[in-house]
Amino acid sequence: MTKTTYTIGIVAPSLPSAGQREHKVRAAISYLESKGHTVLVGPSTFAVQGYKSCSAQQRAGELSALLRDPRVEMIFATTGGYNSNEILEFMDLASFAPSRKLFVGYSDCTALSMALERYGVCVSVSGPMLVDFVDWPECFDQFFLSLLSPSRELTNEAEAWEAVESGLFPIPAMQRLPNKAPASIGSALAANLSTLCLMIGTPYLPSFAQKTLFLEYDREEQLALPSLERFMWQLRQAGLLLNLSGLIFGALQPSVLAEQTSTDSLERILTEVTAGYTYPVVYNAQFGHIYPSWVIVNGQRVRIDPERLFIEPV
Repeated sequence: MTKTTYTIGIVAPSLPSAGQREHKVRAAISYLESKGHTVLVGPSTFAVQGYKSCSAQQRAGELSALLRDPRVEMIFATTGGYNSNEILEFMDLASFAPSRKLFVGYSDCTALSMALERYGVCVSVSGPMLVDFVDWPECFDQFFLSLLSPSRELTNEAEAWEAVESGLFPIPAMQRLPNKAPASIGSALAANLSTLCLMIGTPYLPSFAQKTLFLEYDREEQLALPSLERFMWQLRQAGLLLNLSGLIFGALQPSVLAEQTSTDSLERILTEVTAGYTYPVVYNAQFGHIYPSWVIVNGQRVRIDPERLFIEPV
């Protein structure tokens, strides 16, 4: 995309925009409007129904309406959370005409991104949600700059922050597993690890063949590394890691990093779970539940060189 202003739809597919989230979402909407964008706010954006914004049928209807609305050029999720996967069976995804609209979100929105990719409904993007704006004011500027820069090198910054764990922390340098291919080219596919595992066995997963899979993990259990490891083995045993062109794993949160020992580490987990596969495996990437985080447009070409990573036009 080469435009500078867009008509943007807003949906709340998971958690409600309540409490501090409401303040953050309203601030983000005001900022987008101040930049000249036309913002269409879904009817249930600020609704609350327990730990969801509204019923699955309502959320499905609102997202479907924005996907069908010819005015809408991109759709932002308010926040992640839980249970966006339940709306998929109420959307009749096979009935949508393919479009170049963008659906933007991450975390629990992985369920929607995978389904939209599987049915070719629109272009899904791992990018900022409205709730990120107050704490990360540059998030939308970075997002739109990424859209205008389809050729770019993916690099780590020196520091990052995380929404739950306070304060800046240093980002480790990106590392590669030894004894893997030094280079590859594939199509980007970005996902949250635990949400992706929810999709296994459903009709909503796209092909993973020749994809460069960007994975990130958000702490969900008291012991995070064992949780991460069992999710990774689920991907392997479901065959999703078999025919990748590359695997890029996001940097872990500080409390998860602190669990690592000489025998239990992300490096050891990735080594074991990709045993027998020769594609490049990169980890400690600036991607996921850390901020700033790379914007990954699914379907873009990813080139892994012996020392660097690049996004390139298809």
